[in-house]
Amino acid sequence: MAEYLLISSRDPFEYRDAEWFYDLAAELAARNTVRLFLVGNGVLIGRDRIANGPSRKFRRLVGLNGNVQVGADNFSLRERGIEPAELVPGIKVVGVDSLVDTLMERTDKVLWH
Repeated sequence: MAEYLLISSRDPFEYRDAEWFYDLAAELAARNTVRLFLVGNGVLIGRDRIANGPSRKFRRLVGLNGNVQVGADNFSLRERGIEPAELVPGIKVVGVDSLVDTLMERTDKVLWH
C-alpha cells in the first residue's frame, strides 16, 4: 500500500480542476493511505456552511470513513477569517510544521495542486 500526500492550495471556487483533485484523492484512498493538506486558498473548501459546487465532492471525501486524513493549515484559516468551529467535521486544524513532518516521513508520492 502506497502513501500519498496531496496538497491543495488553490481556491476551489475559482479553479474548476479542484474537483478533479478531490476525485483523485477518493480513488487513491480506495487502495492507499491518503493525506490531504489544505493550505492557502485551498482552506476555503473546508467551510461547513457551503454545500454546493465542489463542496459536495469534498464532503464525500472527508466522509470516507477515515480513509483520507484531511488537515487544514491554521495560519491559512486565520488569514481568511475562518474559525475551526466553522469547518466540516473531520478536518483537523494543524500547523504547517505538520506538513513538513509528513513530507519527512515515508510518503511515496506528493502531489501539489
